[in-house]
Amino acid sequence: MTQTPKPRKWKPVTYPMVERMAVRYLQRFPASRSRYRTIMRQKLKRYEHPTPPNETELAEWVEAAEAFCLKAGLLDDHALSNALARSYHRRGNSLRTVKAKLRRKGFDAETIQAAIEDFLMHFEGRPDDADLIAALRYLRKRRFGPFYGREMDWKQRRKQMAALARRHLSFDVCQRAMSMELETAQTVLYEADYKT
Repeated sequence: MTQTPKPRKWKPVTYPMVERMAVRYLQRFPASRSRYRTIMRQKLKRYEHPTPPNETELAEWVEAAEAFCLKAGLLDDHALSNALARSYHRRGNSLRTVKAKLRRKGFDAETIQAAIEDFLMHFEGRPDDADLIAALRYLRKRRFGPFYGREMDWKQRRKQMAALARRHLSFDVCQRAMSMELETAQTVLYEADYKT
């Protein structure tokens, strides 16, 4: 004997529910303001209800929840973009790649520029130094260049230079990183770890 499933009891969509959804999401996944708006629209679109509230009311609730999250400190584009810029750079990404990744995350141009300027303060405003550190971190991670550990022929060097160039690093930076001695590269990275 099979039982028929009970009909689902739908809770009405209210402002406290929208606020809880926003807070729960932002506590788990830090997001930019534009990403937050996109996610909330998607969440509310998926929420099926026999009598949904009108769109203007939902938009007002999402804006009110955004204001609440801003006040609570859950939405802070400046702090998040700074943290992501440092994180991407530690992974060996060039400044150009960092900007592109921040743009994809939904940050506006002013926030991205402020994050890059804050980040470059550690390098006294010299982007070539930041890119050199990124190149050395990538080389250390892949055990290329000075971290290769054995004699390198021309073909191997060319492949490693191509890998660096695909990271959007300039030819000058790639050459400087590849021609460094192991001790010098380790010293530069050691000093850079205290700057960032």
